[in-house]
Amino acid sequence: MLAIAYVASVAALVGILGIHSGGGTIVVGSTGRAAITVSEPSTSFVQEEGFWGMFVAGFPLFATVIVASALWLRPPEKSGPGPWAVIPAALLAAEGVLGILTIGIFVIPTAVLVVFACATFSDFRRLRPSAPQPESIEQP
Repeated sequence: MLAIAYVASVAALVGILGIHSGGGTIVVGSTGRAAITVSEPSTSFVQEEGFWGMFVAGFPLFATVIVASALWLRPPEKSGPGPWAVIPAALLAAEGVLGILTIGIFVIPTAVLVVFACATFSDFRRLRPSAPQPESIEQP
């Protein structure tokens, strides 16, 4: 689950960082001889949104790494995923819901996978009783 969430968050981050806007030419008027065009420079996502845009775009990757580390390092005698995994998962889900009209649609798949990993964490660690081994029958 977390490997898929990691790949999805890296893909979203690479896609978001690769977005460029502008850079086209606009016809602003024309004369009898030719059209008057203006070129606009191309801007990247980072140039437009700055630090907060990078934070919002990079948080799914950060949360996935924190949750994976917290679940991996959780002692076996403790039950449940623990607060170090639940809090980033909840914040990631909140980012997906609050930003549903903008970046949230790209965050929700990662949030669902991370929350599912937290919810099913104890099920995968529970020790299952082993079947009794048949006793060997000794023959004289």
